[in-house]
Amino acid sequence: MVVTVPVEHSQIFIGGCERSGTTLLGSLIGHHPSVLCTPEANLVKDIYYPLKSKKKLDDYASILSAFKSSWRINQWGIDLENLTPKTENGIFFDAVYSLLDGYSSQITKKEWTCWVDHTPLNMKYALVLADIFPASKFIHIVRDGRGVSSSVMKLEWGPNDIESAAKWWVERIAYGLAAEHELSNKRIIRVSYEDILEKPEETIRDIFYFIGLAWDKSLLNNAAAFKVPNFSQQQHSLIGKGLDISRADSWISQLTDREIEIFELLSGEMLDYIGFKRCNQVGALCVKPVTRVERFKFTLNNLLNRKLVNAVNYRLKRKIIRLR
Repeated sequence: MVVTVPVEHSQIFIGGCERSGTTLLGSLIGHHPSVLCTPEANLVKDIYYPLKSKKKLDDYASILSAFKSSWRINQWGIDLENLTPKTENGIFFDAVYSLLDGYSSQITKKEWTCWVDHTPLNMKYALVLADIFPASKFIHIVRDGRGVSSSVMKLEWGPNDIESAAKWWVERIAYGLAAEHELSNKRIIRVSYEDILEKPEETIRDIFYFIGLAWDKSLLNNAAAFKVPNFSQQQHSLIGKGLDISRADSWISQLTDREIEIFELLSGEMLDYIGFKRCNQVGALCVKPVTRVERFKFTLNNLLNRKLVNAVNYRLKRKIIRLR
């Protein structure tokens, strides 16, 4: 049986620097009865680009095989062997919607018209996604880079020291700013993680207005709108547990004064552009540069943790997930 994707279906791609609240926002939007929020797909990097390089974007069997090979999509828990093919919008577009229908059937949410994907790298690949899905809209979520740094440095992936974290945050933010520049304001908006925590009703209402869906205060439900995959449950342990305003500036007590100083030295201008206040209002000229001893410690930490211990743990987790 072949079915057609309804023309009224739309797509919302949330993106931004990792640890900025993409999953939180996806879960909040996903409470709407017309919204299907899926786990991260990383559609462009993991599926679209590899298929494009092999000139297989018009081959449904190859696309289905790519889905089966994706460790992320395998965590969705759907039967990839029995997806219902769709037609009329282009093979790749339709194959994605076959996947979405499989997921919606599994979670028994069949009356949806809007798909929300919250893969952080959506900002990097915004122009590609905008071309594949002409009706799509984008939400660039930003978070104070000091908060991002204090969060990511604890994890087994990403930067493990403040110098690397500061540069990494600027790079990720830059993709979002570039997407804002290239796409019209009818297709992309910027929201902040801090606004979601500090004024959730106003912020989420404005987002629904942008999406074009009716807003109701009951949509600020604390429950998770989708099942967080086993692989990322630890880092997303707060999803579905309510909005905690203290998380907005928890980095103040989690980072040392010197770490805050180094972050602002390296990325203070980007904080200014985005609208976050620096702790050091005097400026970079009065801040001691990163010393050789500090850089040696950062390099050693990066070598031992990120490239050895954390890398091995990360790969083992992925391998275990694949074997389940």
